[in-house]
Amino acid sequence: TAETWPHRARTTARNLAGLHFDEGRWAQAHDALEIAIRAAEVLYRSSYSPHGKEDELAENTALYERMVRVCLEKPDHAAALVHAEGGKARTFLDQMGQAAFPPPSGLPAHLLQREGELIKELREQEQVLAALPGRTGETRRHEEPSREGELVEQRRQTLAALEAVWDEMAGDYPAARSYVAMRRGEPLTWDDLRALAERLGPEAALVEFYTLPDEIVVFVLRAGWSAPRVHRAPLSQDKLLYRYLLPYQDEVLNHGRFVESGRTPAHDWLGLGEPLLAPLEPLLGNAALVYFIPQGLLHYLPLHALTVAGEPFIARHTVAYAPSAAVLARTLESAPAARSRPAGEGNFSALVMGYTPNEDPIERALFEGEAQAIAGHLRTSPLLDEAANANALRQRGPGARAIHLSCHGRFRADDPAASSVLLASGEFTTGEWMALPLCADLVTLSACQTGVSEVKRGDDLTGLTRALLYAGASSALVTLWSVSAGTTLEWMLDFYRRIWDAQGNKKTTEALAFQQATLDLRKEHPDPYYWAPFTLVGDWR
Repeated sequence: TAETWPHRARTTARNLAGLHFDEGRWAQAHDALEIAIRAAEVLYRSSYSPHGKEDELAENTALYERMVRVCLEKPDHAAALVHAEGGKARTFLDQMGQAAFPPPSGLPAHLLQREGELIKELREQEQVLAALPGRTGETRRHEEPSREGELVEQRRQTLAALEAVWDEMAGDYPAARSYVAMRRGEPLTWDDLRALAERLGPEAALVEFYTLPDEIVVFVLRAGWSAPRVHRAPLSQDKLLYRYLLPYQDEVLNHGRFVESGRTPAHDWLGLGEPLLAPLEPLLGNAALVYFIPQGLLHYLPLHALTVAGEPFIARHTVAYAPSAAVLARTLESAPAARSRPAGEGNFSALVMGYTPNEDPIERALFEGEAQAIAGHLRTSPLLDEAANANALRQRGPGARAIHLSCHGRFRADDPAASSVLLASGEFTTGEWMALPLCADLVTLSACQTGVSEVKRGDDLTGLTRALLYAGASSALVTLWSVSAGTTLEWMLDFYRRIWDAQGNKKTTEALAFQQATLDLRKEHPDPYYWAPFTLVGDWR
């Protein structure tokens, strides 16, 4: 069984499911895959090292993919979406379980205190593990094995103690079961997904993508629906890569070299919106807000910029992003202290920093000018040049409702956990962001490639965006490529002026401000290189 011999159960059930799948026996394939996935969950939960979990996710990805295919063939679209979610962003979801969720009433103080102590301990261990060198390369093999093993054992003991606390909560206090499920990072059930749609409201739509070798499945879920609607776009992975992503890389990600070559961008990649998004319009209807939940290669694209009937998707709907529906639910459920405070009356605080190591006066004027303009609107003093350092961020960041950094950014493809923003004190890395206890409504990293993440097997993302949400930010505004400093200043100032007035009172949602600022910049600069690099991740409000 999955509980007694999980490795053998997973292998045997997977093979049996493959036989039924090949013969088109969908119900039997579904039953076998349920056993295999249950065994996979046992193995995942029994793995305590980050790399062990990654290995399990890599092994289990094919199971979830096969289950999604089976559920689509049955057809059972609700189950297909549940299993699509089950295979996404699991280690990210585990980390999100350490956020500041409000506990249900009735839980004894001693249990909550013990839980808080253990979660604090677990977060500290996670941050130290995240700061270790990447798994590939000589450093991992020769310098840190004993240190990692020690940390993994400490983490195992901490998790075992936490599991005992959660077992007591769930066993003795039935009202705490959903709270415990969030803490444990359990995937969403169908009831959870429907509850999330209801929480977003009748004018919102969840749009979740699931990429298969020969097609992209798009799930649309709205409040009140008894099942998600499904669009199956006939886009193979090869077509997505060669027809759309490689031209996008050439014309946008490598914009400088492309322009220097004397070529004119065609931006044919924007045409991906016709097969992928245009068929969704009858399902979206009057949805004012669309939450995009990408998968795989789609994480690298600004989906809101894709063309539908001759105009960008964002001209029709406001847009926000999330790594998974479960991560979004956890983000909305967490309650930073700043959100409970009314704006104004001295409660609004902002941290604005501007720094570039380049002595070029034009570049310095752009970077520091952006920080000065944003700080002027938010009625705070910017930290510029040498004052924009790690110590200032550590001291003032935890109490700020808005954090804005105008600086350089760096995505490390060789070690995404070492991706960083550059401050006067040096690189401030993903691991250092994770160690900050943030309660900000919004963290903006106005720097190059801050929204780029490594997409691992199991659709787990590693990069700055994950670190900001883990640290407690409700939402993050990040960039997908090396942005233009001049137009970025224009866009950012417009964005902030739409959200907050000079007293810190919120005038509109971040998603609506994002839409309006983007469309206004597009009027002046129609090339998507200028107006489409920004993405809003997390809470749209």
